[in-house]
Amino acid sequence: MKKIFIVNINNVGDLSLKTLNKIENAEIIYVEKNNKKIIFPFKKSIEYIDINNYEELINKFSNKENICLIFDTLNKNDLLDSLIENKNIEINIDDNITNILYNDLDSYKVINANNPSLDIPDYGSINIFININDKKDLNRVKEHLIKYFSKKIEIYVIRKEKLDKIRLKDLNDGDEALFPITLIIKKQDFLLIKGSLNSFMDLIAYLRSDKGCPWDRKQTHESLKKHLLEETYEVIDAIDRNNIEDLKEELGDLLLQIALHCQIEIENSSFDERDVIDSISSKIIRRHPYVFDNTILEGEDTSKVWNEVKKEEKSYTNFSQTMESVPKVFPALLYANKIQSRAKNTNFDFEDYNQALDKIHEEINEFENEINNDEDNLFMEAGDLLFSVVNTLRLLDINSEEALKASTNKFILRFSMMEKLIEGDNNDITGLKAEILEKYWEKAKLLLK
Repeated sequence: MKKIFIVNINNVGDLSLKTLNKIENAEIIYVEKNNKKIIFPFKKSIEYIDINNYEELINKFSNKENICLIFDTLNKNDLLDSLIENKNIEINIDDNITNILYNDLDSYKVINANNPSLDIPDYGSINIFININDKKDLNRVKEHLIKYFSKKIEIYVIRKEKLDKIRLKDLNDGDEALFPITLIIKKQDFLLIKGSLNSFMDLIAYLRSDKGCPWDRKQTHESLKKHLLEETYEVIDAIDRNNIEDLKEELGDLLLQIALHCQIEIENSSFDERDVIDSISSKIIRRHPYVFDNTILEGEDTSKVWNEVKKEEKSYTNFSQTMESVPKVFPALLYANKIQSRAKNTNFDFEDYNQALDKIHEEINEFENEINNDEDNLFMEAGDLLFSVVNTLRLLDINSEEALKASTNKFILRFSMMEKLIEGDNNDITGLKAEILEKYWEKAKLLLK
């Protein structure tokens, strides 16, 4: 097999003795044609050639077996890749890997395979895995990389100064004699990176670009509102069903909505995802003074501290403003609960649930008195009754939203059982009288206990 020893032309003035010996032992030295003349401390014929045409270059090598090729590997990286990918050529490189595959202006992260815990790759940099001394190390590094990159990424593999480029999925143990191994992973396209917020935002930006998706491109904050709400409810549904796999998926769908809103404002030069993260991080730190500022927390009432800091942040001058700040788009039961909780901060609250329970009975009487009378008053009394129920449940630490949902789902389950019983008796549910339906209902309740 033809062997080519590659040296970066910009590194010629600072070569090790080992590298100089390899150059001297080459059958012929080819140097990229340029304005500078290279002087070595030995007599060897040097041929200055044009390396821009790959096919012509390969033809020039046809009669040579041991070649030294010196060129600007950084600006001619495509040529380096083409030579590596040629199955009839074995590439060997200078000891100074830095000047072959990347330049000093590029950032890079060195990850030591000997460390018990491998560092997370830096997606914005070149990653170099060193000290891969055996098959166990190599398999460990491969498994590590698969967590963060697609198996399709191409990796530079350096074995005893022999340079290859293969896909991550094809990285195998190889010959034990070729260890130690160094792996180099260049910066990757966002489509080949896993689990990176930056890459995810690059994906969203691409979707909204001229090359992307027409639907994503036309979305606005207004048009996305319904999708944001739907995805939030689907997250809650996955939690209620205790389905962790669905929760993972639904959280991703919710993150997509957040990313789209961020990208819209990136395009408006208003803010980006880092500003959003910085905002919530700063808020969390401010509202946990007993964690970050050595402030003493009296008792366990962390919510009191949270609300005090929040009131100060928002420059509220009275408690009514804290109520008015509750979003009116909240579901009605949640909205009522939030308002009641804000009122509690002023000590305007029932002493216990018994007082709130008495209020329910009072509101029921007022509601009954308005039936068949004033419709507007009846409407308001209905609201007062519901408000009182939420108050009582709040004092009993019962989430009214979840309680009503659970009761509704119980109704659906019993209704379904009742319908199956009716169908089992060859009856039609729509043709039965109320008293017969009630008997089936009671039977369904017994069966589902």
